[in-house]
Amino acid sequence: MEHSTLPITLTIPLETSESPPSVERASVISEKEGVNWYLSPSLSTAKAQAGAYEIKQRIGYSQAERVLSWARQHLILDPHIDPALRNAYRVLTIYFDTEQIDVYRQTPAYAYCKFRLRRYGGDDKVYLERKDKREGQVRKQRTRIAASELDRLCEFAHGSEWAGDWFRQQVQELHLAPSCLIRYDRVAYVSSGENGPVRLTLDRNLYCWQTGYYFEEAGPRRQFLEDEMILEIKFHTALPALFQAMLTSMEIRPDDVSKYRCGVEALGMAQTAWGLSSISAKTANSLSRP
Repeated sequence: MEHSTLPITLTIPLETSESPPSVERASVISEKEGVNWYLSPSLSTAKAQAGAYEIKQRIGYSQAERVLSWARQHLILDPHIDPALRNAYRVLTIYFDTEQIDVYRQTPAYAYCKFRLRRYGGDDKVYLERKDKREGQVRKQRTRIAASELDRLCEFAHGSEWAGDWFRQQVQELHLAPSCLIRYDRVAYVSSGENGPVRLTLDRNLYCWQTGYYFEEAGPRRQFLEDEMILEIKFHTALPALFQAMLTSMEIRPDDVSKYRCGVEALGMAQTAWGLSSISAKTANSLSRP
């Protein structure tokens, strides 16, 4: 079933140039500014410290095909693809929450950040990530570790020199633990606006499991948004006019869809964990600042 959409109204500043990017321009930007053009804008440059914006929307498969057709004409396909996944790559993410699912419930003390583990396909590396979102801006902090180091997240050794110590300390102080594993296939295209990289992604084949610290697809699984994909556009400062024109012409209006929230609901966890917040608002607020 198609997800109904309406024309969008954005308060985010817009760029005026509608010229599509070129591979040559991307190379120049990457060399001169030290930009990894294929990373999410919230991670790719020093501008990430100021945050990036993201637009999200659930769209049906027929509308997704229109977006993909547009992307093939105007953007560059991310090189980290698996042809066996139809030019996508696989993403596995373990989200953290309290026993009372305060992150899902958006309890005030937990409303602005998510902690997660992320793995790409069968890679033996795992990313420890904290994602903060305030007033429409997104900031990410992440550290790469070996999958064999995941056991260290259960240790109580604050102040150590381990690269993941900041993540371990914060999730323990916030009483967070693995909640669910979400797996999906992501098609990604990149561009460059006047203010840096722009990234368009479409996520499909979304599944979820309840999980621990390991990326084991074991036990009952649930599929969600079976007839839809999740479109995301991520950018710095201003949405390029080229993208604004595409969203307007296809009548795509951003919403705030969350894969984690959808997964919790698909697994029925929301009906079994209502209760009091795990820690005081004062304590969590002191930890939730970027």
